[in-house]
Amino acid sequence: LGDVYKRQVVTAAAAIAFPAAGGLWILAEPVMAVLYGSCPEEATLAVASLRSLLPGMVCLCLTVPLCSILQGMGKAILPVKCMLAGVAVKLIGNLVLIPRPAFCITGAGISTSACYLLLLLLILWNLRRILGQSLGLLRPLFPVFLSAVCCTATACLLYTSDAADDS
Repeated sequence: LGDVYKRQVVTAAAAIAFPAAGGLWILAEPVMAVLYGSCPEEATLAVASLRSLLPGMVCLCLTVPLCSILQGMGKAILPVKCMLAGVAVKLIGNLVLIPRPAFCITGAGISTSACYLLLLLLILWNLRRILGQSLGLLRPLFPVFLSAVCCTATACLLYTSDAADDS
């Protein structure tokens, strides 16, 4: 029962995170246009920054329930240790990417996504080490991922057809 529950919790988080990230990727331009209405140059920069943050958002959404599982197992310090490694990656990434004109503020998003990806991988590794077996997440996450791809494709089709109708 415990393993099934762990998979269900992560699958539920993925069911929210995957399509939200896909939809926000597609709709980043109009969202930023609303937020930065009178500043189109800033809106354009913000689109790239937002999109660079979305992979990290997905990793973070998957990490939160996994950290709760570790805490429930009496291993509350492990997520903190893993986060320290993630913070180091973020700091180094920010120092390297932000000063480069090719990245600028998007470099911060890339660093943040790298931080949360590393955090997710370390948490999964620790869970596998503690449990002595894999959580078996690939099979239950595949249909969620496939649904998110369909959702994102639909958002893209609707957004592009609406944009074509406006012109």
